[in-house]
Amino acid sequence: ITKVAFYNGNTKLGEKTSSPFTYSWNNVAAGSYTITAEATDNRGNTARSEAVTVRVFAPQTPYGGTAHAIPGKIEFEHFDEGGNGNAYYDTSPGSEVSPRPNFRTNEDVDIENCTDTGNGYNIGYAVAGEWLEYTVNVAETGTYNITFRVAADGAGRTISLATNGTTIANNVAIPNTGGWQVWQDVTVQNVQLTKGEQVLRLTIGNTDYVNLNYMTFTSTSVNAPTVTSPITYCQNATATPLTATGTALKWYTAATGGTGSTTAPTPSTQTVGNRSYFVSQTVSGQESPRAEIVVTTKARPAAPTVVSPVTYSQGETASQLTATGTALKWYTAATGGNGSTTAPTPLTTNVGSTNYYVSQTTNACESTRAIIEVQILPIVVTKLQLQAGWNLIGYPFAGEKTVEEALNSIWQYVTQVKDMDGFYSKGNDAAFQSLTVLKWGKGYLVYVSQACELIFN
Repeated sequence: ITKVAFYNGNTKLGEKTSSPFTYSWNNVAAGSYTITAEATDNRGNTARSEAVTVRVFAPQTPYGGTAHAIPGKIEFEHFDEGGNGNAYYDTSPGSEVSPRPNFRTNEDVDIENCTDTGNGYNIGYAVAGEWLEYTVNVAETGTYNITFRVAADGAGRTISLATNGTTIANNVAIPNTGGWQVWQDVTVQNVQLTKGEQVLRLTIGNTDYVNLNYMTFTSTSVNAPTVTSPITYCQNATATPLTATGTALKWYTAATGGTGSTTAPTPSTQTVGNRSYFVSQTVSGQESPRAEIVVTTKARPAAPTVVSPVTYSQGETASQLTATGTALKWYTAATGGNGSTTAPTPLTTNVGSTNYYVSQTTNACESTRAIIEVQILPIVVTKLQLQAGWNLIGYPFAGEKTVEEALNSIWQYVTQVKDMDGFYSKGNDAAFQSLTVLKWGKGYLVYVSQACELIFN
């Protein structure tokens, strides 16, 4: 043998001139091909092999490009794309139906017009061992009722359904419906399906001929109870028991496993962070999946910064209280009551001590309350005998007063006042006065024109 040529029908694909005489045909489109090999010897004699039919399948894909949704309805004629032996198996090429409907005419599956409600098409002439595959997408793991819409003119027919190679409905009996277009529902209950995309295969049983219209998947799983999540508390706030809407609730501390409690838990708010709780409901003896409730505990801010005590003399004009913080609220008690966003101005009418309280709020959490003690001191009258000329005095009261206010009782005799830092001269323009107020705890030299009595009050 000097060479071997390879043909698809009469089209030469290529040749090899040395042993081994093999040829690789790549990137072949889906379809059916007739392959032969022609050998040539060293004398020029040729001989061609018997033809071999090769079928190339396209990758299996859902009909229409999208997996069938479960729960939902799947028409049997909407089997996967991919061809005979790949997406389905039909024992006879072409169609047994005459006249053949103008629907998926390139497939070997026997599709015929349907007279059931809604018309459309159905699968007919299905014989033992044939199968059809359907790519589906199951919405949620759980149990489903599967209803097959079928017709048969005789007894003894069965069908089976598998998912990814695992049988989920085995040898389902198809009744004698009384005709090939007399349709009945056959339901298989509580079939377990797993969430996600998978391939279903429907297989015809040992007895030939059953007509198939559609199959419907209905969820029979009990839904998880309805909950509100997340639930937010501030640290150390008083929490209330969790709630959910459902029947025969059971509460858990984990998503799976454990023993459920019929008593709803009350979350702890001592620790900042997230904690999950889980709850199921039971209907007709079937327990649902567990719903998750996330409880978030947020940090409580520190109390605002304040100055305390604040001191006034009786009858003195007071200012609004102040604090450093965010979204301040003012209270008259350490706990309880309604906070005001307006800072209070203390009353100085009566001698004594009054407590005021203030909190701040950040991230929707209110802090503990800081205390501000306001002290109202009695007026103290101090008398000093001054001689004419310079006199050394001290200002005896908390706070400060202008020179004229502090020395009001002898103002008619005052001509000059000075300390180590400044000087006041009566009659000078205010711009030239470097001493304007007297302050508690400091000493001052006061010049008076004659002996007099200084009264501080």
